[in-house]
Amino acid sequence: MTTTSTSSAAIVTGYTRTYVSGSSGFDSSALIEAAVNAKLQPAVTLQAKVAANETKIAAYEEMQGYLADLMDALDVLRNASGTTSTQSVFDSRAAYLTASDGSTATSYLAVTVDNGVAAQSFTVEIDQLALSHKVGSGTQSSKTEALGLSGSFTLGTEGGESTTITVDTGMSLANIATAINATTETSGVQASVLKVSDSSYMLVLSSSETGQTIELADTDGVAQSLGIVDGTGAFANELQAAQNAIVKIDGVTIESSSNTIEDALTGVQFDLYVAKPGTSITVEVEPDYSDVKEAVEAFVTAYNAYREFALANQAVASDGTVSESAVLFGDSILRSTNATINSAFAQMIETGDGKTSLGALGITFDKNNYLVIDDDTFDKAIVDNFDAVAKLFEFQFTASSDDLLVLRDDSALASGTYVLDIATDAEGNITSVSVDGDDSLFTVSGTVLTGAEGSAFAGLKLVYAGTDSASVTFTISQGIADLLYDSLTGIANSTSGRLATAIAAIETENTTKTEKANLIIERAYAYEERLISYYANLEAKIAAANTALAVIKAILNADDDD
Repeated sequence: MTTTSTSSAAIVTGYTRTYVSGSSGFDSSALIEAAVNAKLQPAVTLQAKVAANETKIAAYEEMQGYLADLMDALDVLRNASGTTSTQSVFDSRAAYLTASDGSTATSYLAVTVDNGVAAQSFTVEIDQLALSHKVGSGTQSSKTEALGLSGSFTLGTEGGESTTITVDTGMSLANIATAINATTETSGVQASVLKVSDSSYMLVLSSSETGQTIELADTDGVAQSLGIVDGTGAFANELQAAQNAIVKIDGVTIESSSNTIEDALTGVQFDLYVAKPGTSITVEVEPDYSDVKEAVEAFVTAYNAYREFALANQAVASDGTVSESAVLFGDSILRSTNATINSAFAQMIETGDGKTSLGALGITFDKNNYLVIDDDTFDKAIVDNFDAVAKLFEFQFTASSDDLLVLRDDSALASGTYVLDIATDAEGNITSVSVDGDDSLFTVSGTVLTGAEGSAFAGLKLVYAGTDSASVTFTISQGIADLLYDSLTGIANSTSGRLATAIAAIETENTTKTEKANLIIERAYAYEERLISYYANLEAKIAAANTALAVIKAILNADDDD
Protein backbone atom coordinates (compact mmCIF):
# COMPACT_ATOMS: atom_id res chain seq x y z
CA MET A 1 0.00 0.00 0.00
CA THR A 2 1.48 3.40 -0.94
CA THR A 3 1.09 6.73 0.80
CA THR A 4 1.87 10.36 0.01
CA SER A 5 2.65 12.89 2.73
CA THR A 6 1.14 16.26 3.55
CA SER A 7 2.40 18.49 6.37
CA SER A 8 0.24 16.68 8.89
CA ALA A 9 -0.69 13.19 7.69
CA ALA A 10 -0.17 10.43 5.17
CA ILE A 11 -2.87 10.06 2.55
CA VAL A 12 -3.52 6.50 1.38
CA THR A 13 -3.38 6.18 -2.42
CA GLY A 14 -3.08 2.47 -3.26
CA TYR A 15 -1.24 -0.81 -2.85
CA THR A 16 2.30 -1.94 -3.52
CA ARG A 17 1.55 -5.65 -3.22
CA THR A 18 0.14 -7.91 -5.91
CA TYR A 19 -1.60 -11.06 -4.68
CA VAL A 20 -1.36 -13.91 -7.19
CA SER A 21 -4.21 -16.35 -6.91
CA GLY A 22 -3.30 -19.97 -6.52
CA SER A 23 -5.10 -22.95 -7.89
CA SER A 24 -8.33 -21.81 -6.25
CA GLY A 25 -8.94 -19.32 -9.04
CA PHE A 26 -9.95 -16.64 -6.51
CA ASP A 27 -8.79 -13.02 -7.27
CA SER A 28 -7.27 -12.62 -3.81
CA SER A 29 -5.67 -9.28 -4.65
CA ALA A 30 -8.99 -7.68 -5.56
CA LEU A 31 -10.72 -9.18 -2.54
CA ILE A 32 -8.07 -7.88 -0.14
CA GLU A 33 -7.92 -4.45 -1.79
CA ALA A 34 -11.67 -3.97 -1.58
CA ALA A 35 -11.80 -5.05 2.05
CA VAL A 36 -8.89 -2.85 3.13
CA ASN A 37 -10.17 0.16 1.17
CA ALA A 38 -13.43 -0.12 3.04
CA LYS A 39 -11.48 0.02 6.29
CA LEU A 40 -9.42 3.01 5.04
CA GLN A 41 -12.32 5.14 3.85
CA PRO A 42 -12.84 6.95 7.22
CA ALA A 43 -9.11 7.85 7.22
CA VAL A 44 -9.34 9.21 3.69
CA THR A 45 -12.29 11.36 4.75
CA LEU A 46 -10.37 12.66 7.77
CA GLN A 47 -7.29 13.39 5.67
CA ALA A 48 -9.34 15.31 3.13
CA LYS A 49 -10.72 17.44 5.96
CA VAL A 50 -7.19 18.04 7.27
CA ALA A 51 -6.03 19.13 3.81
CA ALA A 52 -8.99 21.51 3.52
CA ASN A 53 -8.22 22.88 6.98
CA GLU A 54 -4.61 23.51 6.03
CA THR A 55 -5.79 25.48 3.01
CA LYS A 56 -8.02 27.52 5.30
CA ILE A 57 -5.15 28.13 7.74
CA ALA A 58 -3.02 29.41 4.84
CA ALA A 59 -5.85 31.76 3.84
CA TYR A 60 -6.24 33.01 7.41
CA GLU A 61 -2.49 33.62 7.66
CA GLU A 62 -2.55 35.51 4.37
CA MET A 63 -5.44 37.59 5.72
CA GLN A 64 -3.43 38.30 8.88
CA GLY A 65 -0.57 39.56 6.74
CA TYR A 66 -2.75 41.97 4.77
CA LEU A 67 -4.38 43.27 7.95
CA ALA A 68 -0.97 43.68 9.63
CA ASP A 69 0.17 45.81 6.68
CA LEU A 70 -3.00 47.87 6.95
CA MET A 71 -2.47 48.33 10.70
CA ASP A 72 1.13 49.46 10.10
CA ALA A 73 -0.17 52.13 7.73
CA LEU A 74 -2.87 53.16 10.21
CA ASP A 75 -0.37 53.34 13.07
CA VAL A 76 1.41 56.23 11.37
CA LEU A 77 -1.84 58.16 11.12
CA ARG A 78 -3.57 57.32 14.38
CA ASN A 79 -1.54 59.14 17.11
CA ALA A 80 -1.69 56.22 19.56
CA SER A 81 -3.04 57.20 22.97
CA GLY A 82 -0.62 57.46 25.90
CA THR A 83 2.00 59.84 27.19
CA THR A 84 4.83 57.62 25.89
CA SER A 85 3.32 56.87 22.49
CA THR A 86 5.05 57.92 19.31
CA GLN A 87 3.59 60.94 17.58
CA SER A 88 1.62 60.60 14.40
CA VAL A 89 2.60 61.90 10.99
CA PHE A 90 0.38 64.92 11.65
CA ASP A 91 3.03 66.10 14.12
CA SER A 92 5.73 66.11 11.43
CA ARG A 93 6.99 69.59 10.67
CA ALA A 94 8.85 71.08 7.72
CA ALA A 95 10.53 74.42 7.17
CA TYR A 96 9.86 76.25 3.91
CA LEU A 97 12.55 78.84 3.02
CA THR A 98 12.37 81.89 0.75
CA ALA A 99 15.21 84.36 0.10
CA SER A 100 14.35 88.05 -0.22
CA ASP A 101 16.52 88.46 -3.32
CA GLY A 102 14.92 85.54 -5.16
CA SER A 103 17.98 83.30 -4.89
CA THR A 104 17.89 79.70 -3.66
CA ALA A 105 17.54 79.99 0.11
CA THR A 106 18.60 76.39 0.78
CA SER A 107 22.03 77.23 -0.64
CA TYR A 108 22.69 79.36 2.45
CA LEU A 109 20.73 77.67 5.21
CA ALA A 110 19.05 74.41 6.28
CA VAL A 111 16.34 74.41 8.95
CA THR A 112 15.33 71.22 10.75
CA VAL A 113 12.20 71.25 12.90
CA ASP A 114 11.24 68.76 15.64
CA ASN A 115 7.86 67.04 15.53
CA GLY A 116 5.07 68.94 17.20
CA VAL A 117 6.66 72.39 17.03
CA ALA A 118 4.05 75.10 16.68
CA ALA A 119 3.53 76.60 13.25
CA GLN A 120 5.40 79.90 13.02
CA SER A 121 7.23 82.28 10.73
CA PHE A 122 10.49 84.20 11.21
CA THR A 123 13.34 85.73 9.22
CA VAL A 124 17.03 84.80 9.27
CA GLU A 125 19.98 86.83 8.00
CA ILE A 126 23.44 85.21 7.95
CA ASP A 127 26.08 87.91 8.47
CA GLN A 128 29.05 85.68 9.21
CA LEU A 129 29.94 81.99 9.32
CA ALA A 130 31.88 80.39 12.16
CA LEU A 131 35.45 79.52 11.12
CA SER A 132 38.20 77.32 12.51
CA HIS A 133 41.54 78.84 13.51
CA LYS A 134 44.28 77.84 11.05
CA VAL A 135 48.02 78.49 11.23
CA GLY A 136 50.85 77.32 9.01
CA SER A 137 54.51 76.49 9.49
CA GLY A 138 57.44 77.52 7.38
CA THR A 139 57.99 75.38 4.28
CA GLN A 140 60.14 72.28 4.04
CA SER A 141 61.53 70.64 0.91
CA SER A 142 60.17 67.22 1.89
CA LYS A 143 57.34 65.93 4.02
CA THR A 144 58.99 62.56 4.68
CA GLU A 145 62.66 63.40 5.38
CA ALA A 146 63.85 63.65 8.99
CA LEU A 147 64.07 67.26 10.16
CA GLY A 148 66.70 66.71 12.87
CA LEU A 149 64.67 68.62 15.48
CA SER A 150 64.41 67.59 19.11
CA GLY A 151 62.20 68.95 21.86
CA SER A 152 58.50 69.53 22.58
CA PHE A 153 55.70 72.09 22.49
CA THR A 154 52.29 72.29 24.17
CA LEU A 155 49.18 72.48 22.01
CA GLY A 156 45.50 73.15 22.77
CA THR A 157 42.63 75.59 22.29
CA GLU A 158 41.59 78.58 24.35
CA GLY A 159 39.72 77.44 27.44
CA GLY A 160 40.31 73.75 26.68
CA GLU A 161 42.80 71.06 27.57
CA SER A 162 46.30 70.94 26.11
CA THR A 163 48.74 68.17 25.24
CA THR A 164 52.51 67.98 24.82
CA ILE A 165 53.88 67.04 21.42
CA THR A 166 57.35 65.49 21.62
CA VAL A 167 59.61 65.69 18.55
CA ASP A 168 62.81 63.70 18.02
CA THR A 169 65.54 64.07 15.39
CA GLY A 170 64.20 61.26 13.19
CA MET A 171 60.74 62.78 12.73
CA SER A 172 59.58 64.28 9.44
CA LEU A 173 56.84 66.84 8.80
CA ALA A 174 54.39 63.97 8.21
CA ASN A 175 55.47 62.27 11.46
CA ILE A 176 54.81 65.47 13.44
CA ALA A 177 51.34 65.77 11.86
CA THR A 178 50.61 62.17 12.89
CA ALA A 179 51.73 62.86 16.46
CA ILE A 180 49.47 65.94 16.68
CA ASN A 181 46.47 64.06 15.28
CA ALA A 182 46.94 61.30 17.84
CA THR A 183 46.02 63.86 20.54
CA THR A 184 43.27 65.78 18.70
CA GLU A 185 40.51 64.41 20.92
CA THR A 186 42.19 66.08 23.91
CA SER A 187 43.82 69.13 22.35
CA GLY A 188 41.10 70.08 19.88
CA VAL A 189 43.80 70.66 17.23
CA GLN A 190 44.35 68.65 14.07
CA ALA A 191 47.22 68.76 11.58
CA SER A 192 47.76 68.17 7.88
CA VAL A 193 50.65 68.56 5.46
CA LEU A 194 49.91 70.93 2.58
CA LYS A 195 51.89 70.64 -0.67
CA VAL A 196 52.62 74.24 -1.61
CA SER A 197 54.69 73.46 -4.71
CA ASP A 198 56.56 70.53 -6.23
CA SER A 199 59.33 70.95 -3.66
CA SER A 200 57.64 72.84 -0.85
CA TYR A 201 55.48 71.50 2.04
CA MET A 202 53.78 73.23 4.96
CA LEU A 203 52.42 71.90 8.24
CA VAL A 204 48.91 73.30 8.81
CA LEU A 205 47.28 73.32 12.26
CA SER A 206 43.49 73.73 12.54
CA SER A 207 41.13 73.88 15.47
CA SER A 208 38.77 70.93 15.14
CA GLU A 209 35.84 73.10 16.27
CA THR A 210 34.87 76.40 14.68
CA GLY A 211 35.21 79.53 16.78
CA GLN A 212 38.09 78.01 18.81
CA THR A 213 41.52 79.73 18.94
CA ILE A 214 44.66 77.57 18.93
CA GLU A 215 47.12 78.09 21.77
CA LEU A 216 50.74 76.91 21.51
CA ALA A 217 53.56 77.09 24.08
CA ASP A 218 56.96 76.50 22.48
CA THR A 219 58.89 74.76 25.30
CA ASP A 220 62.15 73.98 23.46
CA GLY A 221 62.01 76.14 20.35
CA VAL A 222 60.83 73.32 18.09
CA ALA A 223 57.73 75.24 16.96
CA GLN A 224 59.87 78.26 16.16
CA SER A 225 62.27 76.05 14.16
CA LEU A 226 59.29 74.77 12.21
CA GLY A 227 58.24 78.35 11.53
CA ILE A 228 54.94 78.02 13.35
CA VAL A 229 55.73 80.80 15.83
CA ASP A 230 58.18 83.68 15.76
CA GLY A 231 60.69 84.74 18.37
CA THR A 232 57.98 86.31 20.53
CA GLY A 233 55.85 83.13 20.54
CA ALA A 234 53.21 84.63 18.27
CA PHE A 235 52.00 82.68 15.28
CA ALA A 236 54.21 83.49 12.35
CA ASN A 237 51.76 82.48 9.64
CA GLU A 238 48.08 82.79 10.60
CA LEU A 239 46.10 81.45 7.65
CA GLN A 240 42.62 82.00 9.07
CA ALA A 241 41.44 83.63 12.29
CA ALA A 242 38.84 81.86 14.39
CA GLN A 243 35.45 83.52 14.33
CA ASN A 244 31.91 82.88 15.52
CA ALA A 245 28.83 82.71 13.36
CA ILE A 246 26.63 85.80 13.48
CA VAL A 247 22.98 85.62 12.45
CA LYS A 248 19.94 87.79 12.96
CA ILE A 249 16.64 86.06 13.76
CA ASP A 250 13.77 88.50 13.42
CA GLY A 251 16.37 91.28 13.77
CA VAL A 252 17.90 89.91 17.00
CA THR A 253 21.64 89.27 16.65
CA ILE A 254 22.79 85.81 17.77
CA GLU A 255 26.42 84.71 17.97
CA SER A 256 27.48 81.07 17.92
CA SER A 257 30.84 79.29 17.89
CA SER A 258 29.29 76.68 15.58
CA ASN A 259 27.56 76.84 12.22
CA THR A 260 24.96 74.51 13.70
CA ILE A 261 22.68 76.47 16.01
CA GLU A 262 20.35 74.31 18.08
CA ASP A 263 19.18 76.44 20.99
CA ALA A 264 18.10 79.74 19.49
CA LEU A 265 14.49 78.60 19.01
CA THR A 266 12.98 75.62 20.81
CA GLY A 267 12.76 72.60 18.50
CA VAL A 268 14.43 74.37 15.58
CA GLN A 269 17.98 73.70 14.31
CA PHE A 270 19.86 75.96 11.89
CA ASP A 271 22.75 74.74 9.74
CA LEU A 272 24.58 77.67 8.14
CA TYR A 273 26.24 77.18 4.76
CA VAL A 274 27.03 80.58 3.27
CA ALA A 275 27.10 84.09 4.74
CA LYS A 276 24.72 86.39 2.90
CA PRO A 277 24.63 89.80 4.62
CA GLY A 278 21.71 91.92 3.54
CA THR A 279 19.64 88.98 2.31
CA SER A 280 16.70 88.05 4.49
CA ILE A 281 15.52 84.41 4.45
CA THR A 282 11.91 83.88 5.49
CA VAL A 283 11.32 80.56 7.28
CA GLU A 284 7.78 79.18 7.43
CA VAL A 285 7.36 76.29 9.90
CA GLU A 286 4.31 74.29 8.90
CA PRO A 287 3.06 70.70 8.92
CA ASP A 288 4.98 68.42 6.58
CA TYR A 289 2.25 68.07 3.99
CA SER A 290 4.25 65.66 1.82
CA ASP A 291 4.76 63.27 4.76
CA VAL A 292 1.05 63.34 5.51
CA LYS A 293 0.09 62.63 1.93
CA GLU A 294 2.59 59.77 1.68
CA ALA A 295 1.15 58.26 4.86
CA VAL A 296 -2.42 58.51 3.54
CA GLU A 297 -1.35 57.01 0.20
CA ALA A 298 0.31 54.13 2.07
CA PHE A 299 -2.93 53.57 3.99
CA VAL A 300 -4.95 53.50 0.75
CA THR A 301 -2.48 51.09 -0.85
CA ALA A 302 -2.58 48.75 2.16
CA TYR A 303 -6.38 48.76 2.24
CA ASN A 304 -6.63 48.09 -1.50
CA ALA A 305 -4.29 45.10 -1.15
CA TYR A 306 -6.57 43.68 1.53
CA ARG A 307 -9.63 44.49 -0.58
CA GLU A 308 -8.19 42.48 -3.48
CA PHE A 309 -7.72 39.51 -1.12
CA ALA A 310 -11.29 39.88 0.18
CA LEU A 311 -12.73 40.02 -3.35
CA ALA A 312 -10.81 36.88 -4.37
CA ASN A 313 -12.37 35.06 -1.42
CA GLN A 314 -15.87 36.19 -2.38
CA ALA A 315 -15.59 35.25 -6.05
CA VAL A 316 -18.29 33.23 -7.82
CA ALA A 317 -17.61 31.42 -11.10
CA SER A 318 -19.56 32.20 -14.26
CA ASP A 319 -21.83 29.21 -13.65
CA GLY A 320 -22.80 30.55 -10.24
CA THR A 321 -20.65 28.15 -8.25
CA VAL A 322 -18.07 29.28 -5.71
CA SER A 323 -14.64 29.83 -7.23
CA GLU A 324 -11.92 27.36 -6.19
CA SER A 325 -9.77 30.30 -5.08
CA ALA A 326 -12.49 31.56 -2.71
CA VAL A 327 -11.22 29.57 0.27
CA LEU A 328 -12.95 31.86 2.77
CA PHE A 329 -16.23 32.24 0.89
CA GLY A 330 -18.95 32.89 3.47
CA ASP A 331 -16.40 32.88 6.32
CA SER A 332 -17.71 34.73 9.38
CA ILE A 333 -14.36 36.33 10.27
CA LEU A 334 -13.89 37.69 6.76
CA ARG A 335 -17.45 39.02 6.70
CA SER A 336 -17.16 40.72 10.09
CA THR A 337 -13.76 42.18 9.19
CA ASN A 338 -15.17 43.71 6.03
CA ALA A 339 -18.08 45.11 8.02
CA THR A 340 -15.71 46.57 10.63
CA ILE A 341 -13.63 48.31 7.98
CA ASN A 342 -16.65 49.64 6.12
CA SER A 343 -18.16 50.94 9.36
CA ALA A 344 -14.96 52.83 10.22
CA PHE A 345 -14.72 54.32 6.72
CA ALA A 346 -18.29 55.59 6.98
CA GLN A 347 -17.59 57.55 10.18
CA MET A 348 -18.36 61.26 10.28
CA ILE A 349 -15.94 63.00 12.66
CA GLU A 350 -16.79 66.24 14.48
CA THR A 351 -13.98 68.74 13.88
CA GLY A 352 -15.24 71.88 15.59
CA ASP A 353 -16.12 73.43 12.23
CA GLY A 354 -18.70 70.78 11.48
CA LYS A 355 -18.34 67.14 10.52
CA THR A 356 -15.96 65.70 7.96
CA SER A 357 -15.35 62.32 6.36
CA LEU A 358 -12.99 60.50 4.03
CA GLY A 359 -15.14 61.57 1.09
CA ALA A 360 -14.76 65.23 2.03
CA LEU A 361 -10.99 64.76 1.67
CA GLY A 362 -11.34 63.28 -1.80
CA ILE A 363 -10.86 59.67 -0.61
CA THR A 364 -13.71 57.66 -2.12
CA PHE A 365 -14.61 54.15 -3.30
CA ASP A 366 -14.62 53.04 -6.92
CA LYS A 367 -17.17 50.52 -8.27
CA ASN A 368 -15.22 47.60 -6.77
CA ASN A 369 -14.90 49.35 -3.40
CA TYR A 370 -11.20 50.10 -3.85
CA LEU A 371 -10.14 53.41 -2.32
CA VAL A 372 -9.02 56.19 -4.67
CA ILE A 373 -7.63 59.65 -3.88
CA ASP A 374 -8.57 62.79 -5.75
CA ASP A 375 -5.24 64.59 -5.46
CA ASP A 376 -6.59 68.11 -6.01
CA THR A 377 -9.28 67.74 -3.36
CA PHE A 378 -6.95 66.12 -0.84
CA ASP A 379 -4.11 68.62 -1.37
CA LYS A 380 -6.50 71.51 -0.85
CA ALA A 381 -7.94 69.92 2.29
CA ILE A 382 -4.60 69.41 4.06
CA VAL A 383 -3.45 72.95 3.27
CA ASP A 384 -6.72 74.76 3.99
CA ASN A 385 -7.95 72.74 6.97
CA PHE A 386 -5.06 70.67 8.28
CA ASP A 387 -6.43 70.37 11.84
CA ALA A 388 -9.68 68.88 10.56
CA VAL A 389 -7.79 66.32 8.47
CA ALA A 390 -5.71 65.35 11.50
CA LYS A 391 -8.80 65.00 13.67
CA LEU A 392 -10.45 62.79 11.05
CA PHE A 393 -7.65 60.24 11.34
CA GLU A 394 -6.01 60.43 14.77
CA PHE A 395 -6.70 60.05 18.47
CA GLN A 396 -6.70 63.40 20.28
CA PHE A 397 -6.79 64.18 23.98
CA THR A 398 -6.99 67.65 25.48
CA ALA A 399 -7.48 68.70 29.10
CA SER A 400 -8.10 71.97 30.91
CA SER A 401 -5.13 71.15 33.17
CA ASP A 402 -1.61 70.19 32.08
CA ASP A 403 -1.52 67.92 35.14
CA LEU A 404 -3.97 65.45 33.55
CA LEU A 405 -2.46 63.10 30.97
CA VAL A 406 -3.74 59.98 29.22
CA LEU A 407 -1.80 56.74 29.66
CA ARG A 408 -4.06 54.43 27.67
CA ASP A 409 -7.40 54.41 25.92
CA ASP A 410 -8.71 51.18 24.42
CA SER A 411 -11.43 53.01 22.49
CA ALA A 412 -14.28 51.86 24.71
CA LEU A 413 -15.02 55.44 25.79
CA ALA A 414 -17.00 57.36 23.23
CA SER A 415 -15.56 60.57 21.83
CA GLY A 416 -16.78 63.51 23.88
CA THR A 417 -16.09 65.94 26.70
CA TYR A 418 -16.05 64.86 30.36
CA VAL A 419 -15.44 66.55 33.72
CA LEU A 420 -13.38 64.86 36.47
CA ASP A 421 -13.69 66.10 40.03
CA ILE A 422 -10.42 65.15 41.70
CA ALA A 423 -10.06 65.44 45.49
CA THR A 424 -6.70 65.38 47.32
CA ASP A 425 -5.72 65.37 50.99
CA ALA A 426 -3.35 67.72 52.81
CA GLU A 427 -0.33 65.79 51.54
CA GLY A 428 -1.49 66.05 47.92
CA ASN A 429 -2.57 62.40 47.66
CA ILE A 430 -5.63 61.68 45.54
CA THR A 431 -8.51 60.53 47.72
CA SER A 432 -11.35 60.29 45.21
CA VAL A 433 -12.32 60.87 41.59
CA SER A 434 -15.89 61.40 40.49
CA VAL A 435 -17.88 62.24 37.39
CA ASP A 436 -21.21 63.98 37.91
CA GLY A 437 -21.01 63.06 41.58
CA ASP A 438 -20.40 59.32 40.92
CA ASP A 439 -17.11 58.25 42.55
CA SER A 440 -17.40 54.59 41.49
CA LEU A 441 -16.32 55.18 37.89
CA PHE A 442 -12.57 55.32 38.58
CA THR A 443 -10.15 53.48 40.84
CA VAL A 444 -7.13 55.33 42.21
CA SER A 445 -3.60 53.95 42.58
CA GLY A 446 -1.14 56.70 43.46
CA THR A 447 -1.45 59.19 40.62
CA VAL A 448 -3.02 56.71 38.18
CA LEU A 449 -6.77 56.90 37.56
CA THR A 450 -8.21 53.74 35.98
CA GLY A 451 -11.71 53.46 34.57
CA ALA A 452 -13.70 50.92 36.55
CA GLU A 453 -14.60 47.63 34.88
CA GLY A 454 -18.13 47.64 33.55
CA SER A 455 -18.31 51.43 33.44
CA ALA A 456 -18.24 53.68 30.39
CA PHE A 457 -14.64 54.55 31.35
CA ALA A 458 -13.33 50.96 31.38
CA GLY A 459 -10.09 50.80 29.41
CA LEU A 460 -9.23 54.43 30.07
CA LYS A 461 -6.17 55.11 32.22
CA LEU A 462 -5.21 58.67 33.21
CA VAL A 463 -2.44 60.25 35.28
CA TYR A 464 -2.99 63.26 37.50
CA ALA A 465 0.30 64.91 38.43
CA GLY A 466 -1.22 67.74 40.49
CA THR A 467 -1.37 67.90 44.28
CA ASP A 468 -4.41 70.15 44.68
CA SER A 469 -8.06 69.23 44.34
CA ALA A 470 -9.37 70.27 40.94
CA SER A 471 -12.21 69.94 38.49
CA VAL A 472 -10.62 69.04 35.15
CA THR A 473 -12.41 68.97 31.82
CA PHE A 474 -10.98 66.63 29.20
CA THR A 475 -11.98 65.85 25.64
CA ILE A 476 -11.35 62.64 23.75
CA SER A 477 -11.70 62.41 19.98
CA GLN A 478 -11.05 59.16 18.16
CA GLY A 479 -10.37 59.42 14.46
CA ILE A 480 -10.89 56.81 11.78
CA ALA A 481 -7.31 55.52 11.81
CA ASP A 482 -7.25 55.02 15.59
CA LEU A 483 -10.74 53.50 15.64
CA LEU A 484 -9.96 51.04 12.85
CA TYR A 485 -6.53 50.15 14.27
CA ASP A 486 -8.08 49.24 17.63
CA SER A 487 -10.84 47.23 15.95
CA LEU A 488 -8.41 45.30 13.73
CA THR A 489 -6.20 44.50 16.72
CA GLY A 490 -8.95 42.25 18.02
CA ILE A 491 -8.98 40.44 14.69
CA ALA A 492 -5.38 40.35 13.49
CA ASN A 493 -3.28 40.29 16.67
CA SER A 494 -0.80 37.45 16.13
CA THR A 495 -1.40 35.91 19.56
CA SER A 496 -4.86 36.91 20.77
CA GLY A 497 -6.82 38.04 17.70
CA ARG A 498 -9.79 36.16 16.25
CA LEU A 499 -7.69 34.87 13.36
CA ALA A 500 -4.97 33.55 15.67
CA THR A 501 -7.61 31.86 17.84
CA ALA A 502 -9.28 30.29 14.79
CA ILE A 503 -5.95 29.07 13.43
CA ALA A 504 -5.05 27.50 16.78
CA ALA A 505 -8.45 25.75 16.93
CA ILE A 506 -8.06 24.37 13.40
CA GLU A 507 -4.53 23.17 14.16
CA THR A 508 -5.84 21.37 17.26
CA GLU A 509 -8.62 19.83 15.16
CA ASN A 510 -6.09 18.73 12.55
CA THR A 511 -3.92 17.10 15.17
CA THR A 512 -6.90 15.11 16.49
CA LYS A 513 -8.07 14.11 13.00
CA THR A 514 -4.55 13.13 11.95
CA GLU A 515 -4.14 10.94 15.00
CA LYS A 516 -7.49 9.25 14.27
CA ALA A 517 -6.60 8.79 10.60
CA ASN A 518 -3.22 7.29 11.47
CA LEU A 519 -4.86 4.88 13.89
CA ILE A 520 -7.39 3.81 11.23
CA ILE A 521 -4.57 3.32 8.70
CA GLU A 522 -2.55 1.31 11.21
CA ARG A 523 -5.54 -0.95 11.90
CA ALA A 524 -6.22 -1.32 8.17
CA TYR A 525 -2.62 -2.45 7.64
CA ALA A 526 -3.04 -5.00 10.43
CA TYR A 527 -6.31 -6.18 8.87
CA GLU A 528 -4.54 -6.45 5.52
CA GLU A 529 -1.89 -8.70 7.05
CA ARG A 530 -4.58 -10.93 8.53
CA LEU A 531 -6.33 -11.17 5.14
CA ILE A 532 -3.06 -12.06 3.43
CA SER A 533 -2.47 -14.81 5.95
CA TYR A 534 -6.06 -16.00 5.61
CA TYR A 535 -5.98 -16.24 1.83
CA ALA A 536 -2.48 -17.70 1.86
CA ASN A 537 -3.66 -20.46 4.23
CA LEU A 538 -6.78 -20.98 2.13
CA GLU A 539 -4.71 -21.32 -1.02
CA ALA A 540 -2.39 -23.75 0.75
CA LYS A 541 -5.28 -25.88 1.91
CA ILE A 542 -6.89 -25.85 -1.51
CA ALA A 543 -3.58 -26.73 -3.05
CA ALA A 544 -3.18 -29.62 -0.60
CA ALA A 545 -6.69 -30.78 -1.31
CA ASN A 546 -6.06 -30.60 -5.03
CA THR A 547 -2.90 -32.61 -4.58
CA ALA A 548 -4.74 -35.25 -2.55
CA LEU A 549 -7.50 -35.34 -5.15
CA ALA A 550 -4.95 -35.82 -7.88
CA VAL A 551 -3.40 -38.73 -5.97
CA ILE A 552 -6.81 -40.35 -5.46
CA LYS A 553 -7.63 -39.99 -9.14
CA ALA A 554 -4.33 -41.50 -10.06
CA ILE A 555 -4.98 -44.50 -7.78
CA LEU A 556 -8.47 -44.97 -9.14
CA ASN A 557 -7.22 -44.81 -12.67
CA ALA A 558 -4.61 -47.44 -11.85
CA ASP A 559 -7.26 -49.79 -10.41
CA ASP A 560 -9.36 -49.42 -13.53
CA ASP A 561 -6.38 -50.45 -15.62
CA ASP A 562 -6.01 -53.62 -13.60
